[in-house]
Amino acid sequence: MLIEAIGQHLCVASKEDAVRLSQIERGFWNVISIHGAMEGRAVLSHARHVHYACFDDTEDEHPGNPNRAATHEDLARVFDFAASIGDGPLLVHCRAGFSRSPAVALAWICRRLSARHGFATDAVKILLGLQPEAMPNELVLRRGLAQFLSTPEAEELASALLTHPGLVANRLR
Repeated sequence: MLIEAIGQHLCVASKEDAVRLSQIERGFWNVISIHGAMEGRAVLSHARHVHYACFDDTEDEHPGNPNRAATHEDLARVFDFAASIGDGPLLVHCRAGFSRSPAVALAWICRRLSARHGFATDAVKILLGLQPEAMPNELVLRRGLAQFLSTPEAEELASALLTHPGLVANRLR
């Protein structure tokens, strides 16, 4: 879907939908493909370019957690890839399309809109238009925002974004 406010086609999807879309629209999508440590990678041979990122859907980064939390380096590579395609079409997916990929997409939308006054509300509206059931992973969102904001600014913005009524309602379902 073309998002005029950011000047880019953007899609947030599940793994299954990403595979289907890349087959239907061959050579169109640049894909950020997020998979967990115990999940297989999506086969996206018809995508234009693919960046694979491996981290689990966890917000717990404590050493005893068996899941692999997203690191600052993971998100730096994701955002480097997204920046490298310029205004090219971007599809972000994870297994279900509800948590990790919406967090990456929301941070990316914020980055693209950050020069505008009141961009946070607009960013959430855009995300919910792309993925109405979005429940962004807080850790992924904070680390994504920290790619272009200071850590305190990223923390503050993540808190503000996650208290948007549409996102709160999704978490309560």
